[in-house]
Amino acid sequence: MNTSEFKSYKEFHTKIRNTVIRLFLLLSVAILFSSCEKKDEEERNNSSEHALISITEGGELDWHVQFSQDISEIQIGVLYELTFDAHASKNVRIYCDLNQAGGDYKGILHYSGIAPFFEISTTENTFSVSTVSTINDDGDGHSAIQFNLGALGPYDIYFDNISVKADGVEQIINGDFTSPITTGWNELFLDGTAEATLSIVTP
Repeated sequence: MNTSEFKSYKEFHTKIRNTVIRLFLLLSVAILFSSCEKKDEEERNNSSEHALISITEGGELDWHVQFSQDISEIQIGVLYELTFDAHASKNVRIYCDLNQAGGDYKGILHYSGIAPFFEISTTENTFSVSTVSTINDDGDGHSAIQFNLGALGPYDIYFDNISVKADGVEQIINGDFTSPITTGWNELFLDGTAEATLSIVTP
C-alpha cells in the first residue's frame, strides 16, 4: 500500500468512526429522553394521594360546594391547558373552569365556546381541555380554577394530578396532593345548606 492509498484508507476509517460515534450519541439521547418520559408517566400514574371532597349536603346550586385554587390573572391570547384525574362514588356531571376572581366571574372555557362540564364516573379517568383565552381578568390580581360540585346530592369525589398551564407554565401548586391540602388549595367554599369536607386520602 503506497502513501496515497494509506492516507485515503485512514480518512475513510476516520469518517466511519466519527459516524458511528455520532449515531451512538444520538441513540443515547433518544434512550435518555424516552426514559425521562416514561418516568414522568410512571410518577403520574403511581401518585397515590388524592383530594377527597365528601359531600353530605350539596345545596341548591352547583357553586354551593366549590373546590378552588388561585392562579395568576387570566389573559387574552394565552393558551391554557387544563388536565386532571377524577372519579366519584356515583356518576356525576361537574363544572370546572378557569374563572375571573371577581366581577362577572367569567370563565375562559365558557367564553371560548367550550362547555365547562365533565362527566365523572366511578372509574378514575383523565380529563384534558385546552383553549386560547378570549377574556382578561377583571383586575383583582388573580384568577382561579374552580370545581363546582354542589346540587348533586350526597357523594364523594376524588381528584389527582390537577394541572393548569398558561403558555406552558404550570400555575397549580400541589396538584398531586403530596403536600398538606392547605398547600396551594383554598378551603372549601360552602353556601346555603351545603355541607362537605376536604381531605387527602389514598383510595
